[in-house]
Amino acid sequence: MHPSFQPLLDSLSTLEFEEFGSLALTAVTWAGNDAALHLVVRQPDRPDEPWRLDCEAMRDSRIVCEPTFHDLWIETEHPLLLPHAEPAAELYFSSRPADPGAAVAELIDAHRAVVGEWFDCTHFFNLGPYGSLRRMLEGGHGKLAAGPLPLIERYADVLRRAGVKVSSPPARPPVWWDGVNWVPQSIPLYALILGQSFVLSPILTAERM
Repeated sequence: MHPSFQPLLDSLSTLEFEEFGSLALTAVTWAGNDAALHLVVRQPDRPDEPWRLDCEAMRDSRIVCEPTFHDLWIETEHPLLLPHAEPAAELYFSSRPADPGAAVAELIDAHRAVVGEWFDCTHFFNLGPYGSLRRMLEGGHGKLAAGPLPLIERYADVLRRAGVKVSSPPARPPVWWDGVNWVPQSIPLYALILGQSFVLSPILTAERM
């Protein structure tokens, strides 16, 4: 984390802010893969503190319009980072589980164990024309899922326990699109979480305005 964030984090770690303070995203400006988030820290009996958070070479983001929120944190290990920091893998199956419904339930449990609620439970599954994970498993063969290797390995474990034959081609190192080319992902990434919003970036800086 860039040291410019420390004064902001110090402001948010006080007992007064934890009990009575709030945050607001007032604007976001974009320039290619970069973004500037305009944040306001609000505390009783104090002037609002405006901050600008610069996020360079973003890998992904979600900005939710919230009038107020209370949480801001920065993570170097987070489910949101898995598709961008872990090798990309695929999972194929070539037999039918004895109990497709039970297999689906266990796959969803495995999904939540790895990524929690940060990704919809069908996000990495290749539902295709089936439109249903259960119907796909009942079909007995196909490409089940594509995603970060730790998650695909958990899916594979579930299917093996259900008696299903599975296979995967070699995983591919993570890459990202810089606007012109696919570039190997070689530097650490940060997940900046602000309420329901997030930004994934290797370079985050903060400036009080």
